[in-house]
Amino acid sequence: MRITHHASWILILLVMLAGTLDAQPRFRGARGGGQGMPGGPGMGPGLDPAMVSFIREYFPERAAALESLRSSDPESFREKARALHMEVRRLMDLKENNPSLFDVHIEEIHLRPILRKQAKACRDATDDADRARKEAELRASLERAFDLRQQIKRGEVEELRERLQELETGLERRKDRRQELIDEQLEKLTRDDSDSDW
Repeated sequence: MRITHHASWILILLVMLAGTLDAQPRFRGARGGGQGMPGGPGMGPGLDPAMVSFIREYFPERAAALESLRSSDPESFREKARALHMEVRRLMDLKENNPSLFDVHIEEIHLRPILRKQAKACRDATDDADRARKEAELRASLERAFDLRQQIKRGEVEELRERLQELETGLERRKDRRQELIDEQLEKLTRDDSDSDW
């Protein structure tokens, strides 16, 4: 599972939306289009109670930045909502389907602002001793970030292996059913003109 640099904005956005969209109609499927849908008349994606709870639990501190953006640049706020909605959903899916990898993602996301703060402290150091101490702290954080990202990459590789195995198994089953599938397709195509996925 890959979490992009947009994940922070996703989380900020959803925290802010939690308070304003609780009363809006819920998302009604992947191709919905009602109020609260990305691109619809609402402020962003509709939030079900589980999503609101998730954001409040894992990223409560991000609300102020998003509130500021919503007030100062509503169009940018809406664009971020549309662009980032699916990544938050992906985090929620990861929590449900792979809790240990989810924990790694959460720790890595929380480490990002710490790295930025530590890097700035290094740049702002006033003497060599201060700089050396701050660089040592930054190095320790970078080592942890590297290890977390390695775990995430390892998880992605494992998911790809599992998916490849599923595809290979399906391909073998399809090969074994060759004649049956051809007969079914012949039947469908001779009954009506519609194209079918087979």
